[in-house]
Amino acid sequence: MSFSSMRNIMAQKIQGTSHLSAEFRIARVITAWNSILCKMWGEEKGGLVRVVSFQEGILKLATSVPAAKQQLHIESSCLLNEVNRQLHAQVVKKIIVISDGF
Repeated sequence: MSFSSMRNIMAQKIQGTSHLSAEFRIARVITAWNSILCKMWGEEKGGLVRVVSFQEGILKLATSVPAAKQQLHIESSCLLNEVNRQLHAQVVKKIIVISDGF
């Protein structure tokens, strides 16, 4: 009897249902993003940014704070690399930051 990692078992189970696979991938991206942002910026500052969507490798973020938007643009390549490193694949190809609010 051979043992498989939990990651392999989950991948096999999810593979048959593509809509669940996509939802699982989106959840993993959002979880990784929130974890990285809170680690790099702290809980309070990280809370200024929210995930709007993730489609076709594009992570869309929103913030109502201009300084946070500027900082995200400055650190976007570092944040992009860190998210993909945590996901062990190049899942996120681009980060777009939009202004939230009025």
